[in-house]
Amino acid sequence: MLYRACYPILKLVYSAAANANHNMGFNKTSLIISQAQVNEGTTMKRFKPRPRRRSYSRNFEKIKV
Repeated sequence: MLYRACYPILKLVYSAAANANHNMGFNKTSLIISQAQVNEGTTMKRFKPRPRRRSYSRNFEKIKV
């Protein structure tokens, strides 16, 4: 997979399927993704020494499947 976001999303889908199988007893092959949504999450300001006394912000996204 060439895109940077592919692996975490694929990992999330496999985790959701494993949770549905373990908690609810559903069959993994019969599950269908009806909706996938990515929302803007929290922004954390991390202090790391940068030139001219600047810091940088890191954004986190919330993914719902």
